[in-house]
Amino acid sequence: MNRKGFTLVELLGVIVILSIIMLIAIPNITSTLDRSKKDNYIADCKKLVSIVEYEMRKGNVEKPSEGNSVKVTLEELKTSDVEKDPDGDLYDTSKSYIIVSRDNQTKNY
Repeated sequence: MNRKGFTLVELLGVIVILSIIMLIAIPNITSTLDRSKKDNYIADCKKLVSIVEYEMRKGNVEKPSEGNSVKVTLEELKTSDVEKDPDGDLYDTSKSYIIVSRDNQTKNY
């Protein structure tokens, strides 16, 4: 009688190999996703700084005087360019802000 199929040892071997591959792959995937989210947060911040600079030039946002700083909330910017964070949640426009300070004719954000 000729039986075709896999033995229990062969199936266990495949399960062990797949488990080892998953132990290696899952941390790499999660670190890649975390790095991507961090990069998206940084890109959002750069967009917001550009928007604040533009609004200051137009006169819609108060410019900081020498040695002082100004807090600009997303609510003041009224922008739709940055609505959601990388996790897909809406930014809290009243609590999210950029601080612009001025020292020796240079602005820091």
